[in-house]
Amino acid sequence: MSDATGGTVLTMPRQLVDSVDAAAILGVTRPRLVRLASDEPDFPTAEEIVSSGRKWTRLAILEWALRHPESPSDPGQIWQPTLTFAGVLDQVRPVMTLANNEANHWHHSWRGVEHLELALLNPECPGLAPLILESYGLVFDAVRKEFAEWWFGDPYDHPEIAHPSTHGIVVGHTSQLDQALHRAQHWAIRRRDDVVRSEHLLLASGDDEPDQWSFTPIGEQLLRRSVTQQQLRDRILRVSEEVEPRGFLSQLPPPPPATPRPTFPAYSEEFARSPIGDDPRLRRPWSTRLIVDKHDEPVELNGEFLSCFIDRDGFPVRTTDGRVLGSPGSSRRVLHRR
Repeated sequence: MSDATGGTVLTMPRQLVDSVDAAAILGVTRPRLVRLASDEPDFPTAEEIVSSGRKWTRLAILEWALRHPESPSDPGQIWQPTLTFAGVLDQVRPVMTLANNEANHWHHSWRGVEHLELALLNPECPGLAPLILESYGLVFDAVRKEFAEWWFGDPYDHPEIAHPSTHGIVVGHTSQLDQALHRAQHWAIRRRDDVVRSEHLLLASGDDEPDQWSFTPIGEQLLRRSVTQQQLRDRILRVSEEVEPRGFLSQLPPPPPATPRPTFPAYSEEFARSPIGDDPRLRRPWSTRLIVDKHDEPVELNGEFLSCFIDRDGFPVRTTDGRVLGSPGSSRRVLHRR
């Protein structure tokens, strides 16, 4: 391209960057970028605001950085992933305490994604997760009650749950929960955030397979409100860029009403009745029991103990073709069971 004098003028393409890339250019964490955008009068105005957040031109961010060479970068490097989440558990610990409380409340012998999601909706949960879920019309007590009735049977048999079966063996976190915790860590790294927060855990739970997400307390509720996993993800990312998230959420349109849920969860299996003739879907909560070999030793598959589901009467949950429902691989093995 030539100017009026016949010289050549170089033009740069209008390249947009999101908050993560802008933070990388400035050498800061993303939360620091959010504060700079709010507090610095001459910080560039976002060129676009999309469902997942703001976008600036790369040139505008570079020019601002040149005008502010004294602006300190975050000390050190972005923290690296560790198996123990060392030093980045400010919000993970209290959230997991709430999840454990949920599992104990229902006398479950496992800690799973369903307990994590109820914890994220709990008003005592730190961070943005409960605010974001409330913006969709989800109320902790109501969701908890509806999920229990849907999964455990209606009416829910409180006297029996007060005296849980002693047949189950506590097996700790499910593999799905462990995977969700690691996905949350990866989300924090990808977002250039300094710690793992409840919103990262919510992003991780929303990353589950669609058919599995539809069985979780949050996924089931949001799908009945026509909210997709991508829409939830975009809202989390957008709200995390606000200095005053509660005020931003209050300006959003009201959530759509929830459609009625089916009588039972849409299981992919047909269940056989228990030895005393009960439908196992009405004998929740289910617990878990380790599967053992003929020497009474727990059976492992790919480093994971195999287990089967038992109903609250202590009977294994079986399909109509005789398989026992349980952890991956357990229903395909003929094994002794405690």
